[in-house]
Amino acid sequence: MSDIIFNELSIDFSFSNAPSSEQKALEILKKFVDNCLAYSLAAGTKIFVREYGNISGDSVNLSTTNFWQHNNIYALLSKLGEQDELKSEEILRFKQMLAEISFVDVDPEYKYKTKEVYGIGKAIESESYIVSLSTHSDWNSKDITNVQKTTVTPVYSTSTCPAVNNISTLSHVFIDHSIWNSCEYKHNKPKKDYLLPNFNQSEYIPKAYGYLGWSDFKNEMIRTLDITKVKKMAEIMAIINGYVALGAVLDNQNKRRDTYNSKNYYLQVETQHNAFEVYNGVTNHIGELELGLKAINEDKADNQRFIRL
Repeated sequence: MSDIIFNELSIDFSFSNAPSSEQKALEILKKFVDNCLAYSLAAGTKIFVREYGNISGDSVNLSTTNFWQHNNIYALLSKLGEQDELKSEEILRFKQMLAEISFVDVDPEYKYKTKEVYGIGKAIESESYIVSLSTHSDWNSKDITNVQKTTVTPVYSTSTCPAVNNISTLSHVFIDHSIWNSCEYKHNKPKKDYLLPNFNQSEYIPKAYGYLGWSDFKNEMIRTLDITKVKKMAEIMAIINGYVALGAVLDNQNKRRDTYNSKNYYLQVETQHNAFEVYNGVTNHIGELELGLKAINEDKADNQRFIRL
């Protein structure tokens, strides 16, 4: 089990910039949920949000924290659902993360500048990622520094701790920290109608690159094709859906294409069409799968195509 370590200073009124309205609070929470779920997807493991306390790993309760204007996390999640900002399955996954948080009173063992902290220090010790609500300008950085280890009360700080990797934007997950590079997920049962088991969550990928979604991305690629970006986004899509990268592999047209494999299925990147050429076996081309679509276009199957492994 892996952990997302929560930056509790994000909801400290004395340290952070509290949202000016309930709608602003909803926007911040939506961003936080997206970051948590995207990290879970990219890591390929079961992830829980934890707000750590001392070195022993005890945790303090986040789920009952009064958020803003007397609404806690669950009340705000419900409103995001009512506004169609979060799908029911997204809310469920996030609630499952929160369910792991316990009710333990702990003493702080770290300081960030002048405030006592819990999660940041634990993230440094375990070399984990910390996810912030981004209500303080410092949280926007992908690295948080100036964290100091403390000893007894009154606090006596020691040397500054190393920087910790911070996640407050989707780009941190997919671009800056490239968490998907070590994704542990494997797709062991690929079928023609089940090629992308994490398709629904893959919408985070174009958003990390600043697009509204896959359609927005493809519309821009029609106007100005960016081959490097297409290859990178296709690579992320393949890996978070459990495929193994084989590198640039020749096809029968003597073109080297980035290729991914799971069992007997192969995906080769077709940059011109923002798509994968799909093979069931190296000699059985069964069609084309556009990035952002779930179904194979079998009309583009070509029995003359094959892969040179």
